[in-house]
Amino acid sequence: MLNDKSTYTIGSVIMAFNEVCPERLDLIHQHYRKLCRMLVDAEEWGQIAIIGLLIRYARTQFLNPNPQGIKSSTKKKSQAFYSDESSDSSSSSVDKLFALDPDHDLLLKSCMPLLQSRNTAVVLSVVKLFYYLAPEQEAYKMGKSLVKLLRSHREIQYVVLKNIMVIATQRPNLFEPHLQQFFVRATDPAFIRNLKLEIMTLIATESNITFLLRELQEYVKSPNKDFATSAIQAIGRCAIRMPEMAENCLNGLMKLLWSKNDAIVGEAVLVIKRLLQLRPHDNVEMITQLAKALDQITVPMARASIFWLVGQYAQKLELIAPDILRKAAKDFSNSDDVVKLQVITLAAKLVCLHPTDHTLGLLYEYIMNLARYDVNYNIRDRARMLKGLRGEQRLGEEDGDEKKVGILTERMETILLGEKEAPVESLSVGSCKYTLGSMSLVLDHPMPGYEPLPDWPTKKPVASVRNTAVDSYDRTFTVQGFGSDSFSRFTQSSTYSTPKRDRVQYDLDNFYDSTESEVETEEETEEESDENSEESEETETSSEENDTDDQQRHRLITKTS
Repeated sequence: MLNDKSTYTIGSVIMAFNEVCPERLDLIHQHYRKLCRMLVDAEEWGQIAIIGLLIRYARTQFLNPNPQGIKSSTKKKSQAFYSDESSDSSSSSVDKLFALDPDHDLLLKSCMPLLQSRNTAVVLSVVKLFYYLAPEQEAYKMGKSLVKLLRSHREIQYVVLKNIMVIATQRPNLFEPHLQQFFVRATDPAFIRNLKLEIMTLIATESNITFLLRELQEYVKSPNKDFATSAIQAIGRCAIRMPEMAENCLNGLMKLLWSKNDAIVGEAVLVIKRLLQLRPHDNVEMITQLAKALDQITVPMARASIFWLVGQYAQKLELIAPDILRKAAKDFSNSDDVVKLQVITLAAKLVCLHPTDHTLGLLYEYIMNLARYDVNYNIRDRARMLKGLRGEQRLGEEDGDEKKVGILTERMETILLGEKEAPVESLSVGSCKYTLGSMSLVLDHPMPGYEPLPDWPTKKPVASVRNTAVDSYDRTFTVQGFGSDSFSRFTQSSTYSTPKRDRVQYDLDNFYDSTESEVETEEETEEESDENSEESEETETSSEENDTDDQQRHRLITKTS
């Protein structure tokens, strides 16, 4: 059945092949070129099956077109969304640095028209083919086709956005010209909004970051708390990806500290904490502003973050750090557990920096005594560990062993005041574990029947296996049978002989021309018959006028009967 040239059956044949013997790719050698040429004429779901088979075949029979890997910085000149790509599609697909195999190039050119398909699954299959098989210089053709699919239903939007997010992690330049297409609409559900925010942070560049931040600031004003906090997180990711814009992002986030929405204030503090860790040498002023807003912040995680920042940079905050510890000790019993842990650590850091300060010593003892009888065992263990470390230092002081005191003091400073590594923002973690366009990618879980793509061969396979005596496929013969090439042979060998004109192999290009000529001939014949009928009626009318009354009455009765 692989020898059949009918576009009506080839899709079902490939589906059966994938079910029966998907590993027997050697059976496809002599049919590869025919499948490439038949791809455009096949039915939609057959096209998906054929493309999936050809992707697996190409990964085993051709060399990697990008031997140096993908360089996300390489950019194609961006075009307007409605610009004409006819000149681009007609250009050769051969890379200047890497010459593609002619059969490899044939596959890419055969799939190019399907980027305009009305079926979303077909477009995703072609995008998958270009993502894994096309040279880097040809990958720009995927961006516009995927963006067009965002105008469909929200279920389709979700699948498309998941695939766009994976592509944007490696090739963000494909979607930079279409940034506005990912702006959040008021009618978008939550799962669509989060993906759009993630994609916008991935495709942010120096040219559009200002425009993007202005849009994100509008999202922060949303009455939806979850959406507002997600927008704040997106601003933080933009600042981490582009350190030169971190100052502008911090200034915008600092203004949110005076918001009346506790959720926005808390999320802003968390993001500011991560950003301040990226610039440890210029944080005094902003930490001071955070400390001033401490009385108005009620979110436990945000308060804990401020206490951590004060303790981590306490050497630069000698004037305000003791007073912050005093305020924290007054409200220690009523604080949340996560806040208590940071207050205990703050007290230990300040005592480590100023071991001779009597007031700090009393505050330290007061907080440790409260933590000793706390209900939470984590707080009790933290207090016991820190107090025991300082008690061992005091034991050394009583023995007069200055060397031991110095080692313990240095060790305590290393434990409490050592430099902490800046957080690494992991964007789209795990999104590239599965093949593009698969259900496993959408669900982020391996589904039954999922198989990864095979690796590229290290040596170029023999190309002569695809050379066959008969591999041509002519589109002019696609209407000669009833879904199979054997139909015409069956009608010729049967006892019923069709007229000679019915066995003519019509050419699709001249089919409609012949149909129009036949229609004109039929119209002329109908006009002649109408004229003849009118002449006969006139003759009858004249004869009736010449007849007598009795004859007319007799003729009328005869017509009625």
